[in-house]
Amino acid sequence: MGASHFCKSTNLGFFRGNFLLKLGVTFGFITQSKELLGSV
Repeated sequence: MGASHFCKSTNLGFFRGNFLLKLGVTFGFITQSKELLGSV
């Protein structure tokens, strides 16, 4: 039971980190495109 619980929590942590990474990349991409559109 302990091993499976550890695997689950690790999976959750990885998923959360991946989600934050995607969120940051998306936010940066939107900000960049907004600046590009604003300068044009």
